[in-house]
Amino acid sequence: MKIFLQVFLVGFFVFGSSSVSDARSIFDWWDGVTGPGCNSNATNIDKEIENCNVMMGIKLHKDQSSPANNRGILWRKKGHLDKAVRDFGIALKKHSNSHQSLFERGKTLMMMGRYKSAIRNFSELLRWTKIYKDGGFYHRGLCYEKLRMFKQAQKDLQSAYHFDLKFKKQSIEKMKIY
Repeated sequence: MKIFLQVFLVGFFVFGSSSVSDARSIFDWWDGVTGPGCNSNATNIDKEIENCNVMMGIKLHKDQSSPANNRGILWRKKGHLDKAVRDFGIALKKHSNSHQSLFERGKTLMMMGRYKSAIRNFSELLRWTKIYKDGGFYHRGLCYEKLRMFKQAQKDLQSAYHFDLKFKKQSIEKMKIY
């Protein structure tokens, strides 16, 4: 149904409306009724990847970084880490201060064993925002640990400990090593 409506909206925009804002208004209304068409928490990953492709293709969604970010998370869930990193990069090009995309790309790079690249992502994230500081410090600390840079790892894990209860237990366990 959602894909049908999106195709209808494209037709509406191309043939029946004089402005992009008319089509976007309908698209935003439909998202409010049905929820986003590109959901990174979906159980049917292949279907949601296709929904993300549709949303990115018709370019009626206000923030094109969101479908790219969500598709990156979905690719990562499927184990396609290179595709995930690519999509997080697309999201960052569309919306340069997409904190979530930077965080997710860092986690994916870490999963790939690209610790230096992940550290750069987490460091950039930590300069930008307070929202992801706990996770940024924690994951950057894990990257430092993998690179055997134990002083930096301990410092970041202590910072993660102070920012959020979510990482306190994991940080305490890791700090015991040092």
